[in-house]
Amino acid sequence: MGFIFILVIVGVVIYFGMANNKKNQAAWQAAADRLNLAYYGGGFGSMGTISGSVDGHRINISTFTKGSGNSSQAYTKYTVEYRHRIKTDVKMTRQGALHKLGKVFGLEDITVGDAAFDEQVLVRGADSAAVRKLLTPDLRDAIRLMVITFPDITITNEHVCVNKKGKDTEISAIVRTARHVLQFSDQMNASFPAAKPPGNVRVVDPVPPPPPIPAAEEPEPGLVEIEPVELPFDPYTIPNPVVPDPPMIPVAEEPEPELPAVEEEPVDQEPEPVAEPVVLNLEQAAKELFGGDSKSSLEASKVFEGQYKGRSVEGSGVLKRIGRISYDSIFGNHPGIKATLEICELSGPYSQFKVEANVLFPLEKEEALRAMVGEPLSISGTLIAQDAIMKRLYIAAG
Repeated sequence: MGFIFILVIVGVVIYFGMANNKKNQAAWQAAADRLNLAYYGGGFGSMGTISGSVDGHRINISTFTKGSGNSSQAYTKYTVEYRHRIKTDVKMTRQGALHKLGKVFGLEDITVGDAAFDEQVLVRGADSAAVRKLLTPDLRDAIRLMVITFPDITITNEHVCVNKKGKDTEISAIVRTARHVLQFSDQMNASFPAAKPPGNVRVVDPVPPPPPIPAAEEPEPGLVEIEPVELPFDPYTIPNPVVPDPPMIPVAEEPEPELPAVEEEPVDQEPEPVAEPVVLNLEQAAKELFGGDSKSSLEASKVFEGQYKGRSVEGSGVLKRIGRISYDSIFGNHPGIKATLEICELSGPYSQFKVEANVLFPLEKEEALRAMVGEPLSISGTLIAQDAIMKRLYIAAG
């Protein structure tokens, strides 16, 4: 009797385990469909694998377990190989207590002079000067945000790998994390130059097509002598003279009677009222675009394009830094002063984050802005772009 009871218990456990596994695999299949990727199902207890290519990046999503027994821990792994390999060798991870202790014993760490970045990110590479040159302020902010958002992360010149504790079973969580890592990969490839092909790869010039074969020229036919033929009439005389038609007499057209002009009474038309454009509040716009944990960066971009781009905005923030630019990837070929302001702090799905605004001022404002660094600054201008990953707005000052 006891043996039968054990079999029943085991059967119930297996049944519910299979039902739960089937539900989780269905969620992964749905997430793969939303990402336009392929899903390969696993066996009992396995989530399977999501993989494929997005904008040239190769992505793979899977699960694994560390440890054994009661100390085992499941993880969901997101790996993206960049569309092109970066030529500067670099490896970056989150800096922990063990890393700080390791520095005492000679652990390598490249510092860039940015206190917040150097405190949170451990950077290693063969050419420290090249790494420092390529770690621009914008890219440092992107890397620091990734390290804060995903504590177990490795960023190299070839790929980025994120390990999240637990098995992700919610469709929205899988899609949101995958898009987050893919967009960061776009930033890495945009900021770092691509590596040249390996030295043993020879680029072969295309073989030119063979010259066209000239067509054989056909010989011109010889001239055939034609014997003269005597005509029975003179070809230079007109046998039947042409008599011209008599001229047509034009018919006089009767003038149309003129109708008396009717004076129209003027109608007083009131001009239609022109609605004045509504000026957006900067902090409210930041909350609507980036606040909450339900908006993906793609959704935020669509909302910005449809409702905010080109709108007038005003507000204030703490001026963090300024710099003179002659060209910018967002502002274009417009020399000026780019100022970075801290607008507000919001709650995200994993942690708190700060929303910033990059504002382009004319060159003559440099001295006044430099005196305001670290102080609140009121601004007004036009929204021209946003960065959902960096949680940043771009404004052209009015």
